[in-house]
Amino acid sequence: MREWRTRIKVRLTRGLNPTELRRTQPIGIFRDGDSVGIIGREKYSTTYRLVYGHGHGVSFKLRDESPSIILPLGRKEHLAHISDARVARVLDKRILVYSSEGQVRVAIHDTEAEMDVWDVPAINRHLTGSGILVSDYLHNGQYVLFYGTKDLRVAFSKNLVAWHAGGQVLASPRRDTFDRHGLRIISATHIDQGLLVFYESTEVKRGVATISIGSVLVSRNDPEVVLWRSDEPLHQEVTKVKDETQLLGAVVYESDFVFYFTSAKQKLFTTKLPNPYAPRSRSRRNTRLHRFPHNPVMSPSAFEWESHAVFNPAALVDNGKVHLLYRAMGPDGVSRIGYASSTDGVHFDERLPYPVYTPSKGFGDADPKRGAARVQALSATNPSGGGWAGCEDPRIVKIDGHAYMTFCAFDGWDFMRQAMTAISLDDLNDKNWNWRDPVLLSRPGTTQKNWIIFPEKINGKYAILHGLSPKIHIDYVDSLDDFDGTKYIESLPPAFGSGFHDPRRKDHWDTRVRGAGAPPIKTAMGWLLLYHATDRLDPGKYKLGAMLLDLNDPTKILYRANAPILEPDEWYENDGKAGVVYTCGAVVLNDNLIVYYGGGDKHIGVARANVDDFIKGLSTSHPVELKRVTANV
Repeated sequence: MREWRTRIKVRLTRGLNPTELRRTQPIGIFRDGDSVGIIGREKYSTTYRLVYGHGHGVSFKLRDESPSIILPLGRKEHLAHISDARVARVLDKRILVYSSEGQVRVAIHDTEAEMDVWDVPAINRHLTGSGILVSDYLHNGQYVLFYGTKDLRVAFSKNLVAWHAGGQVLASPRRDTFDRHGLRIISATHIDQGLLVFYESTEVKRGVATISIGSVLVSRNDPEVVLWRSDEPLHQEVTKVKDETQLLGAVVYESDFVFYFTSAKQKLFTTKLPNPYAPRSRSRRNTRLHRFPHNPVMSPSAFEWESHAVFNPAALVDNGKVHLLYRAMGPDGVSRIGYASSTDGVHFDERLPYPVYTPSKGFGDADPKRGAARVQALSATNPSGGGWAGCEDPRIVKIDGHAYMTFCAFDGWDFMRQAMTAISLDDLNDKNWNWRDPVLLSRPGTTQKNWIIFPEKINGKYAILHGLSPKIHIDYVDSLDDFDGTKYIESLPPAFGSGFHDPRRKDHWDTRVRGAGAPPIKTAMGWLLLYHATDRLDPGKYKLGAMLLDLNDPTKILYRANAPILEPDEWYENDGKAGVVYTCGAVVLNDNLIVYYGGGDKHIGVARANVDDFIKGLSTSHPVELKRVTANV
């Protein structure tokens, strides 16, 4: 997560002489209520003393008191040996967990002692390495301690005296990955999604130390169940071995993770990363595209050709109407294009009982001999919307008195090509379905989806967007009639089910970009482009994003929404293929951006935003406020 990284020198203050302050060696950082706690060790000749304090952000104030740690039988802990010291609060107890002589020790704050005393009630020799007690959390009435020398483990205790280890290892080093060396725990926090555990794995090579930070999320209902583990390092700190850089701990805030380091050169410095859990929930409340309250606006009908699914509609405004051309499927698994229209953009009072565009030979035409077997085979996995042939996922734009429609000509995974046809606007309004003969845009032998045409020329040429990640790919042509079966557009190789990965987006919600959504909409600030993406932290869900492209060079991204504008949360977005919202059409009607989308590869939904507010939100990097659709749009 390096692009989010900020390094800050942290200031220690306590009203002492600066020469005394330099004696302090930090040995632990932890979250303590609303503040950050720090524990350090100071050396005086041949003796040591502990110091601790609290702060907010980058400023700390150390207390004058020096805590003592008392072992069983009244012996004092040898302070020169301790490390990884952090305090947790559970119920009314303050509990210090630290490492000494290769063991994890647990000390309880003695509130009745006159001095600042911490009592270690027992030595549990099976607790080795370093450890973290989870604050404000009990599991079945037991305290929970994560610990380990090389592997990450969990232990439980009812009284903080006797600890019993869990039955299995939570995480071990993995070969050929960033965490192939021993794992050292640095933080454990109770969040809504579970118990979030951070660890480090350090590699030393040729005098250079690489400290890699990973994470594990375990179930809050059963801390021995791992829900997720990071595949890539959250952060890597590369330093010289002689700098003696150490990771002290992590503090989890609502919007950030802050990791604290110490080195021979700097007493404290931090690395800040965005929190992918809590802040994302907050962002969704501000940026979620609100749906029409009577969604879905269209669902499968009794007509056989569209009795299984209607979804992924294209849209344009002409002659005072929103014209919707949507993908439909029946029991034969063949995709055809249906038609509906609306005067207000949300109530579709006209819906034709027959398909207005059907696949032709060489453009997704179905072979009946293969049909039944392929429908049965594909319906189990539901690829390509559950179909096996036809014209899929149309996009449509108005250019020079015609409506140009691109679509995916699909005849199995070995034939998935981008095609284009057109119809005059007069015929569209009169419902005379005199479509031009289709032409193929993509080269034979390649798998291509999600191509879109810009609705007007750019620098005197027609623009066709055919790739979105890791950069935008656009081809410019003098005429859309140039495609005659011998001329094609060279595009990116297929990403298939994984989506295109842009390493620069690895810290964001759109780590896997699927492709463009609706054709771009021209605004004063730039081309508004909606797109589909998935998130490695929330896999299996298609979400919608938004970006603004430069008007004269749309390969340049000017602004990008920092959170999805729509996510698959409603029942009709999980009814067919669970976890899908997918747009192929959006229009501006009466100052409103209206987005039409397929939900769950089965239904059609609609949502909207005031277009000026939406663009302003994107261009100022502010959360985009999206209003609920009403009937009077």
